[in-house]
Amino acid sequence: MHHQGFDLARDKTKSKPTTNKLRPKDRPLANDFISEADYVRLLHA
Repeated sequence: MHHQGFDLARDKTKSKPTTNKLRPKDRPLANDFISEADYVRLLHA
């Protein structure tokens, strides 16, 4: 049994859901688009 399972078996009040905030890898990227001209400029910088 996993250690968190032992905690829940001992004390049911520890069974609280986490917040709705997603992990960084699950969140959509913000400002993830650059124009082709900017891409070329950065590529050759």
